[in-house]
Amino acid sequence: MERARLAFADRAHPSLSGVLSLDDAGRIVLRASPELDRTLRAALTVPRTELGPLHFDDIRRGLTLAISLRRGVRAGLLHAESLSGAFELRAFVSGDWVRLTLAPGDFDPDDAWGFVLAMHEAKLEAPRA
Repeated sequence: MERARLAFADRAHPSLSGVLSLDDAGRIVLRASPELDRTLRAALTVPRTELGPLHFDDIRRGLTLAISLRRGVRAGLLHAESLSGAFELRAFVSGDWVRLTLAPGDFDPDDAWGFVLAMHEAKLEAPRA
């Protein structure tokens, strides 16, 4: 079951779309459309590939984050916020922070706030070691 979801799509190329989903286990999963999935795979070998609605501050670490999100990442390992109309998801990858950004207009801002709140709730509910 999904606790929250954030759908996104590139305004210029709507087939480059996907969903960030927070499941009941507190994991965030990236579900990419077939075209966005092909684009992400191509970016592994062609570094200047346009990734549609997904923007990374470091492409190598960003692709590592995207691959991990496809498998699911515990919410406690990520930080999300909605800033100035954009949505940011940050993670510590390969010794430094990497930022995945969705630009304003590529997602619903109300869904973004709901996703951020649900993610923080999942972090608070997670068992502590």
